[in-house]
Amino acid sequence: MLLRSLSLIIATILLYGCAGTGVSLKKASPTQSMYLNASVISANVTETIVNVKPIDNYSGGDIERTLAAEVQNITYLIEGSYTKINNKEYLVKERRGNTLVLQGPPGLKPKQEVNLYIPKKDDDRF
Repeated sequence: MLLRSLSLIIATILLYGCAGTGVSLKKASPTQSMYLNASVISANVTETIVNVKPIDNYSGGDIERTLAAEVQNITYLIEGSYTKINNKEYLVKERRGNTLVLQGPPGLKPKQEVNLYIPKKDDDRF
């Protein structure tokens, strides 16, 4: 009798433990979680040139931190990637240090302060 009750309890625990919980695992909608401050240098119908302020200007004695800051500032937006400014998508055509040449819709003015949104790693294009 004890063995039968024990096996019934174990079977019940296994049944409820392995059963689905009914929680939906939908992929969250993509969000722009990080952005860079930049100022527009020039803008015309075909190209927009912006100067990006570096993320991290670390210059201490810790070599690991210095290298990490350099890699971070070099790789946040690479040629061929996309960014958004004011909900408009721009293609990074060229990069020269902290200066980016963007291709996208016109509408930005020189000396305008903007935010360049960086897509998440798993997002192809926002």
